[in-house]
Amino acid sequence: MSQNTARLALGVAFLACAGTVAFNLLRADAARVTAATAGTSPSGSAYPAIVVPKVPGPAPEWVRPVAAEGDAWRYDLFTPVEVRWDSKASAYMPKGEVAPVEAPFGLRLLALKHPVYRYTSGGYLSMPNPADSIVMLRDTVAGTVLRGKIGQTLGAEGSKVTLLAWDDKAKSVKLKDLALNRELIVTAKPLAFTDKVIATFSSGDSDAVVWTASAVGEKFENEAGSYVIKGIDFEAQSVTVEKTSTPDPVKNKRKTTEETLSPLALAAPVSGPAQ
Repeated sequence: MSQNTARLALGVAFLACAGTVAFNLLRADAARVTAATAGTSPSGSAYPAIVVPKVPGPAPEWVRPVAAEGDAWRYDLFTPVEVRWDSKASAYMPKGEVAPVEAPFGLRLLALKHPVYRYTSGGYLSMPNPADSIVMLRDTVAGTVLRGKIGQTLGAEGSKVTLLAWDDKAKSVKLKDLALNRELIVTAKPLAFTDKVIATFSSGDSDAVVWTASAVGEKFENEAGSYVIKGIDFEAQSVTVEKTSTPDPVKNKRKTTEETLSPLALAAPVSGPAQ
């Protein structure tokens, strides 16, 4: 037997011996584990049962969301959202969707005038005795005529006046308004308070008066929103009004707009055909 053959036989014998030792050690460990756990029952709390969800059925056909859902647009997974820029709405919107129609301002200015005094001169009935002469006043609010002598107090509660004098040349009555605590001279022409203004407003397309205002800061509310007077220019016959509203109840976002209103009578007339 050659020297190489002897070495190979020795190596094989060594590996066989090492494998036998390892196998016996593993059998001994397994025997010890079995002896240690034999006769021991499981202990501790049981694992909670896991509910297995049902397998969902086929997905229903996707329904395009409606505009009333506001920002809650829903799209199929992996479907790209195609949008466009809407200059009127100043926002991106899904293609094919029409921008919401801008709500009208909701307030119209009917007139901007100086308030006028309720009483005008109705005439004078002269008597031989001046103390018996009768002064007449027209109440433009009540639509009645008051008669009295100089020195008498006339009118209903809250609008009482005391007659002070009659000017036959000017056909005017000097009186004292007890509510205003002012002395005034009235003629047949309505007396305008040029230090004050009064703006008359209507709502929508109606000409019915819904609000009168006379100073910056006064407020008014209707179904279209809330309004506040921001400026009054009597010479230009204009009133600047700020409106606060919630045009989209779903978004619940407040919107503030401002408009300068002029009386409808100042609108440029439409030219007719040449005669």
